[in-house]
Amino acid sequence: MIAEQSELAKYEPVFLGYRHVLDIHKAISDLDFQPSPISQWLKTTVDTIAKQPPDKAAASYGTRCAEIDAAKKFGLKITG
Repeated sequence: MIAEQSELAKYEPVFLGYRHVLDIHKAISDLDFQPSPISQWLKTTVDTIAKQPPDKAAASYGTRCAEIDAAKKFGLKITG
């Protein structure tokens, strides 16, 4: 979903430093994992992070406007 946003097409999580694909099919089949809908877990993630803002802006903060636009497309209310 993030890759579909032209401004975020080359987005890489800062903490990993490399491109990756997360595949949860084994967790679903082997552990009976039931993932939450994206709108639910994304809101929970954003709300949690918003309660613990970083001391300074990350190096990738230049994409903040595109990140906010992408979040709004999922129906999330973002401030800041």
